[in-house]
Amino acid sequence: MKSVNRAGKSGSEYQTTPLNSIERVFMLGDRLYGAAVLHIAGCYRFPGAAPTLTEFREKLQPRLADEPILCSVESETRPRCWEQRSTVVLAEHVREWRCPAGTGLSLAAEQIMATPLSRNRPLWEIWLVHGTSIDGWYAILKAHHAFLDGASLITLAERLLPPVPVPPPASPVVELPTPVGPTAQMALAKGIIRYAGRFLPPARFAFTRPPRNGKRRFAWAFVSRELVHDAARHHGVTVNDIFLAALATALREWTGTPWRNGRPRRVWTLVPVDLRRREGGKLIGNKVTNIRVPLPCDDPDPIRRLRVIAAHTHSAESCDQIAIGGAAQRSIPVWLVGLAAAMTFSRWHISMTSSNVRGSDQPTRFDGRPSSDPIALGLLPPRHPLGAFLVNNHDQIGISIVTDAAAPYGQGLADLWIRAVTGLGELRAVEERPVAGCSIDRTERIAAAVPALDKE
Repeated sequence: MKSVNRAGKSGSEYQTTPLNSIERVFMLGDRLYGAAVLHIAGCYRFPGAAPTLTEFREKLQPRLADEPILCSVESETRPRCWEQRSTVVLAEHVREWRCPAGTGLSLAAEQIMATPLSRNRPLWEIWLVHGTSIDGWYAILKAHHAFLDGASLITLAERLLPPVPVPPPASPVVELPTPVGPTAQMALAKGIIRYAGRFLPPARFAFTRPPRNGKRRFAWAFVSRELVHDAARHHGVTVNDIFLAALATALREWTGTPWRNGRPRRVWTLVPVDLRRREGGKLIGNKVTNIRVPLPCDDPDPIRRLRVIAAHTHSAESCDQIAIGGAAQRSIPVWLVGLAAAMTFSRWHISMTSSNVRGSDQPTRFDGRPSSDPIALGLLPPRHPLGAFLVNNHDQIGISIVTDAAAPYGQGLADLWIRAVTGLGELRAVEERPVAGCSIDRTERIAAAVPALDKE
């Protein structure tokens, strides 16, 4: 049985890495909610005939040997750490899914994501998916969220299926807890109090029947990257604002979304924010915090919906909510992080999840063949009906919808999102009337919408 042997690597790559607070919370959630709930994955399509499983493993084997984290398992000692093994058995991690006749990627993705990862070995797999009903073949890189977050998953895919030959990565950065002095502790405590205010107002149940199946279904669609980025530039907002505004429009129109529970109610979504650009540090692992953003599905004006969303995302950054969330993860006890996580994913706090994941600047490749159709297979918190995930790739944007199996299928919502984002690109921005003698920049315009955010 073939394996990846790291016995000859330098000792610096074998240092034990402590689990950070959010990783420990994710591992606890794995025990509370089920073994597959916190699995995430990235999927890429490749043209031509699929390689054999043996060929697939042979191509990946030398690249796997250059990734120390792929040999890491959770220790049984306390405090919990990632410990590196000297070998990884390829048959346990590089696997094959042959789609039965008449079935395609959807069924394969659902079954692969529902299969638990063993806690006794590194928490990742890469699947070769092919079949007579599939055009080309797919590679699905799957991991536990405690092991990798969405941005790390993309980074790892770029190294395993690189656009161009890349040198071996440097040893991973080991992040040890940083001592916090009394002054810093006081500043952090004040910041956490301000951060806690973001839990208000509580979210009213926007969806009428909470699903209880617990199994995930996936749907997706694709659109030109240029179209979405042009829409963002045209309206003076970010791509993430366009993503969320188009999602609000799609939710308004999708018959499968019973968001009108008695009367129109605001949908609150949880949006992960990558901390790497702020803090640097390791490329692989978990460096993410979350902000809560309203999706004003009850507002009939698409420009006003976009302005409300842009105002809220700008407000979260300007009051340094993102930095406070990152600092709190490093400095406060894991039990408090766990309590915050439980509140964050509660149905009293959010109605759904939405994530915008940075894609690759160049197409990933296998044996010289470029990939296309990037798909994010995201998590679905317990008792939530759906989530939306966007991959912002080099020339293409993929929108994927995850729904509970008891909820309506999400393909209609994905198609409506494509139509909504196309419509935003065609709309002319509303003219702003500046006060005489004053100019109004984007910050001032969107800040004017902030007072309306907390009104239901």
